[in-house]
Amino acid sequence: HGIDLKAEFRVVPAFVAPLALVSGQSTHGGFAGECAGIGNAEDLIQIKKTGTAWQNNCVAKFLHVADNGPSRRTWTQDNRALEIHQVRALIVEGSSMVRLGKPESDYPDIRELHLLSEMADEQFITLTRGAFVQNFPPRIELITEGDSSDFLHIVLSGSVDLFSTWNGRETSMATVWPVSTFILAATIKDAPYLMSARTLEKSRIALVPSRNVRAVFDADQSFARAIVSELAQCYRSAIKAHKNLKLRSSLERLANYLLQQQKHSGDVTEFDLRFEKRRLASVLGMTPENLSRAFKALRPYGVAIDGNHIRIADLEDLKRFAKPDPLIDDPMT
Repeated sequence: HGIDLKAEFRVVPAFVAPLALVSGQSTHGGFAGECAGIGNAEDLIQIKKTGTAWQNNCVAKFLHVADNGPSRRTWTQDNRALEIHQVRALIVEGSSMVRLGKPESDYPDIRELHLLSEMADEQFITLTRGAFVQNFPPRIELITEGDSSDFLHIVLSGSVDLFSTWNGRETSMATVWPVSTFILAATIKDAPYLMSARTLEKSRIALVPSRNVRAVFDADQSFARAIVSELAQCYRSAIKAHKNLKLRSSLERLANYLLQQQKHSGDVTEFDLRFEKRRLASVLGMTPENLSRAFKALRPYGVAIDGNHIRIADLEDLKRFAKPDPLIDDPMT
């Protein structure tokens, strides 16, 4: 039996007009209650324009309900059955965002990305057909591990946390900075995401349909070589991270992390941590309590911390303790 999507999910008609729910039942009144402040088209049309975390969360909850309801739902568009990832794409396309497929001067950051810089113009147009750029506020979940890889994401500004959960636990896997992609392997293999991703700050993200990426991969040799090179670098980075965790103590991992950040900050002796200490502990594979103890243990090596501000009084002494190794710590090897 049919269900009134606007009444059920409080979703803007502009999003749901192309869709009809032809089977399934409603047991998700909690969603409508939480998002009851969004009650008409004008409210929801502003979701992607205003970019508030609360509003975006309501749309995310709508997709979650559609994905994980008590019974699988069948969606149709013009009497054609749709998979949920196609529904998600239609909803995304219904929001306010910047489309690609414009003159090249409008997206130089994307064109200059290592993956795309050498590809033929004709293939670049094919790749970006149906792609778009969107601004996201902080703490918005962009993808969820286990979901199908509908889009290749390109971080143009801001930063993104790649994280994973299991049995009630959560850990940060990596941070993505501009201009770079995530998660390329899932896109190429047409496989589920192995990690989730959320914005750490206000971020500008380009989303390129995965089917376009795979099609151009088959047609453009320069793009295919660039993809292989990128995946090889990702593999080497994963090996380095694994060596760091397996071969070093938590204290040694922290010491080498501080040396990397010191170099990244311009070889200065004072700098600020790039993110909060709780997340740093997760990245380094330790608890926040262990991280606090590790900072205290590095005091004899000239490390002082005040909030998120780091001062290294004796850089050479810290290096002698940390023993940095380019086969672990150098991102260029």
